[in-house]
Amino acid sequence: MPEQAGTVFWITGLAGAGKTAIALELINILKRNRRRTVLLDGDELREVLDETNDYSISKRRQLAFTYGRLAKLISAQGSDVVCATISMFHACRSQNRKVIEHYFEVYLDVPLSVLKKRDKKKLYGALYSEGEGSVVLPGHDLEIPQAPDITIVNDGNSTPRQLAEEIFSHWQDQGNI
Repeated sequence: MPEQAGTVFWITGLAGAGKTAIALELINILKRNRRRTVLLDGDELREVLDETNDYSISKRRQLAFTYGRLAKLISAQGSDVVCATISMFHACRSQNRKVIEHYFEVYLDVPLSVLKKRDKKKLYGALYSEGEGSVVLPGHDLEIPQAPDITIVNDGNSTPRQLAEEIFSHWQDQGNI
């Protein structure tokens, strides 16, 4: 095992918040700084784990904990992990803080009007409807992060690269690297 565990950058926010775009830019920044990195994207993880049909709260919670355990395993081997996932559960994030040596939580706060404009999957059409393919929505089973390491307002006025640089700078300012 390496002497130093990697950092887990847990990027969370609603569908359409920009998690994947920002995560990809953060990966590039970390690599430029000679860091070994792994991207774990929620949509890709669902596909790999063959969990693309069950969007129940219990399945979402189970997957969130699975992503946390996987991120911990990879980071313990010395790689940074950038995990882009909705995972809006206090218990999951709390567990991550307890068991992941270097955990850095990023919450992407996006106005609902912007989320609706980015709604490629048509998830925000019926805001409070339930059913197949429903997502965690404002006022509906949503557990906003209470104490993220950084909150980024992604209202479309900054590029994903600029926001990733803001995350990286904040992480560095906390004495990392």
